[in-house]
Amino acid sequence: TMDPGLGRLGHIVYGGIETLLARALTDKLICVSEDEYRHALGLGMPAEKLSVVVNGAAPPPADMADKVRTRFGIAADAFVFGFIGRLSAQKAPLRLVEAFRMLAEKRPDAHLLMIGSGELEDDVKAAIARSGLSNRMHLSKDFTGPQAVTAFDLLVMPSLYEAMSYVMLEGAAAGKPILCTAFGGATTVIEDGRNGRIIANDGDIAKLADAMLDCATPERHALLKAEAERLSSRFSLEAMLDLTESLYLRLAGRAPRATLDET
Repeated sequence: TMDPGLGRLGHIVYGGIETLLARALTDKLICVSEDEYRHALGLGMPAEKLSVVVNGAAPPPADMADKVRTRFGIAADAFVFGFIGRLSAQKAPLRLVEAFRMLAEKRPDAHLLMIGSGELEDDVKAAIARSGLSNRMHLSKDFTGPQAVTAFDLLVMPSLYEAMSYVMLEGAAAGKPILCTAFGGATTVIEDGRNGRIIANDGDIAKLADAMLDCATPERHALLKAEAERLSSRFSLEAMLDLTESLYLRLAGRAPRATLDET
């Protein structure tokens, strides 16, 4: 029901089912972001049954950045815009291809590295071929997201909607600045203007291209990167596991090692 394309009828039907399950058959419901928590309240789910435990991500594997860049012939000093995700309408990969095409002349040192597959794969490949920038736009599924993100300078997420994206968490855990559209969970991870940027989710590709250019300027990127690295431990896998275990212990009537209120 966080999908804006679901429609009024779908929202009523699925929202009703979710709310019925929460009220009648659930002792506790874990929301993975504050945005999802507010959405659940908006559907009519009782606040006393809701808890927020933000998803966590393990740190990325070491020493992968050079391997990934070498695989695609990307120089060590090139600027890499990165995308990880399913190639679907929800993730809007075609927006990103067009945005990179629009900015490519202004940043001749830049590359776009896209990791993923899906129903739009052929469309994305065709758009890259039409752009004439096949030597600077790379689409692959040879690496996992955590492996590839180490090679990025900026993670770009133009999604239409999310609840709490693991890609965003993996980018944050890797200490990478993130540029995304305003979707669920974005404000949980990104402090706009500090460790990344959040732009309006209005489909304006020129606005996306301008934001990508802005984040890639040396001065701005240095500030974003420093803050992203400083905050990288905030969304660790260990923190998520500890909070989830504490919630289970509380429900079982045993004293948890830490309470959700202490975090």
